[in-house]
Amino acid sequence: MPPPGTPRLPNGKYPGVVITDGSIQAFQQLYYWAAEGLAQYGYEVMTYDVQGQGDSDLLPSTTNCGPSYLRAGDLLCQGVPYQQNYNFYQGAEDSLSFFLSTPSHPYGGSFNPGHRDLDPGEVAIAGHSLGAGAVSWVGQCDNRVRALVAWDDLIPVTMSQCSSNVTIPQADQAAEPHAPALTTTNDYEFNVQPQAGVPDPNGSSNGGGLDGTAGYLSLVKQGVDSEIISIRNGTHLTYSYIPYVLPSNEIGERVAFYYTLAWLDEYLRGGRDALLAPGDTAYRRLTALRTYDQSADSNANTVDRGAAEVSFGAGTYSATQAAGDPTDPTAGNVPYEIKGIPIRDTLSFYYYSEYSLHDPGAAGAPLATCTDMLGGCPAKQPATP
Repeated sequence: MPPPGTPRLPNGKYPGVVITDGSIQAFQQLYYWAAEGLAQYGYEVMTYDVQGQGDSDLLPSTTNCGPSYLRAGDLLCQGVPYQQNYNFYQGAEDSLSFFLSTPSHPYGGSFNPGHRDLDPGEVAIAGHSLGAGAVSWVGQCDNRVRALVAWDDLIPVTMSQCSSNVTIPQADQAAEPHAPALTTTNDYEFNVQPQAGVPDPNGSSNGGGLDGTAGYLSLVKQGVDSEIISIRNGTHLTYSYIPYVLPSNEIGERVAFYYTLAWLDEYLRGGRDALLAPGDTAYRRLTALRTYDQSADSNANTVDRGAAEVSFGAGTYSATQAAGDPTDPTAGNVPYEIKGIPIRDTLSFYYYSEYSLHDPGAAGAPLATCTDMLGGCPAKQPATP
């Protein structure tokens, strides 16, 4: 929940976000860099462990998971084996339903304890890896979703296949793609390795996302606002920082938060954030190639000074700072910060960063497109960024 001093919507409520974790290596706590940071800016956020991950049960508790479930087509033990699309796709849908539940409309026998502060009409979903695939489907197939963020990466959605991928109550089923979608991707997938040739700028098996720009381009073709940010020197684990397992980028997590916050501010908060400078509109943050502002590092919460520090996640340890206050277990932790770093120095020069957005600051909110942000949005997309 947001701390004291964070702005609410005009109706006195908070916008909300549900985060679906990634597969195998990722449990919900690894996404607190996003969840806690968004809460500091006035978002009610829920994370959870997909069935079979983290602290969740491997097997459903109310179904027969005996040998009979191995029969072809038998759904007595849904979600088994774990790490299949069903767990993530249906998990994203079920978690959204719980997030929107109330005492008068419970879900699964319970309800969201923060329902009184949540604006149910301003809810987004975000996810990583298989969770990104899940929010790609749920975000377009469920009409309750206002916007979505897919961290590596957005996948193409065919609306006629919604029911084959996720079960959504009939009243909540969307007929057309509708949710503006941000996706982030990286120079590499799981391992940093040299390229034998010039990579396909739309993405490949070793970088630029497993689905490349396909999900982004599919929404652009259908007239839905979308953006893809390709992070320089990042890997698939940039969003679930476990450097001792596979390599990741030091500041990529901060870059992902910067664009995630801007995206949600644009589509859930009307494009502005009261805890940032008036000139730092969400649209400007999403499109300008300047230097990073303070939004990923701190905000202007003067009511709760501690809540102004939002740079959660990866960082370094300073023995000198720790020695200065040996009674504080957090002393010595120095988070990575990106304020003042040139944005163009953090975007991939192998893979496209591009957008197709309606400009809220111009008369009639015309569509603004950019096929290569690093290249200055040339009229013709170059062969390589």
